[in-house]
Amino acid sequence: MNIRHPSLHEVAAAAEVLNAHSRALHGVDDTTPAELEEVWAAPEIEFPADVFVAEHEGRLVGYADVIPFGKTSWVDVRATDADAYAPLFDAATRRAQEQRKEYVRGFADDQDATVREAIE
Repeated sequence: MNIRHPSLHEVAAAAEVLNAHSRALHGVDDTTPAELEEVWAAPEIEFPADVFVAEHEGRLVGYADVIPFGKTSWVDVRATDADAYAPLFDAATRRAQEQRKEYVRGFADDQDATVREAIE
């Protein structure tokens, strides 16, 4: 599993990871490449430093971003391969510590037992 920062030209592939994850949980897509590109361009985000992807055998299988907001660094990790969670969380929490916010918080969908277990 290779954890790295994405390039802008990978926005569609990253959006597809998020959508595959969402479809597995809810049966619907979660985002579009244009919406994700807007997140990456937001003034709070230091792109690419705040964003990570997990790559396995040449394809993206995981996504994480770390968004500083107020006193908190918010960590969002999602994957289509369970083996991507631990290394993505490691990379994202290191980045959150670099942001030097008072709190580091993650969130998980109620139906996403894999990410809840990884957070705990």
